[in-house]
Amino acid sequence: MSSTNPRLEHIPPVRRSAKVIQLPIPKRVKGPRIVRLLGVMLVMMLIGAILERWYLEHWAPTPPEEIAGIGPEEKQVFELINEQRTKAGVPALKVAPKVTVIARSHSYDMALRHYMAHVSPSDHIGPEGRLRGNGIHYQVMGENVYEETFPDHSTMASRVVKGWMSSPDHRANILSPDFTETGIGVAYSSNGETYVTEDFIR
Repeated sequence: MSSTNPRLEHIPPVRRSAKVIQLPIPKRVKGPRIVRLLGVMLVMMLIGAILERWYLEHWAPTPPEEIAGIGPEEKQVFELINEQRTKAGVPALKVAPKVTVIARSHSYDMALRHYMAHVSPSDHIGPEGRLRGNGIHYQVMGENVYEETFPDHSTMASRVVKGWMSSPDHRANILSPDFTETGIGVAYSSNGETYVTEDFIR
């Protein structure tokens, strides 16, 4: 009985680099992903807008002009005063809210009692007393007052500053480098007169 030897074959391993085939993402899958991404972006933008508004309403510093409730005419006078200081090479003044209220109260007093002076005839208190009486501490102070009867209020601010600049004493206050803050108050009397007070402090 003859025996047959089994025949064995050996196949050596062949090392080949694997290839990665990237299949295109079906449109049905890609569409929902884009929608979800856009949704997340919109939610993040909404949250950012809400946080920004909350910050502005609760934490952002309030401008001095807003605190003092400065009116359009008072703002115009303030800007023209700083223009004159800039031309003269003097640093611009900052709005002092409390000083603005005090200056405005003096203008109202002049409009109510029909006078123009630094000292009120009712209580005989001058600018120094008005400032210190309201807790304003200063190193140096000055005051300009103005009265006119022109009915055109649109150009009132330019007339005020022009009038003060043509007066040596008033001009000296406007251009003094000793002052760093100011408050401006405008008031109108029942018969159409305009009264303006500007207090300067450092």
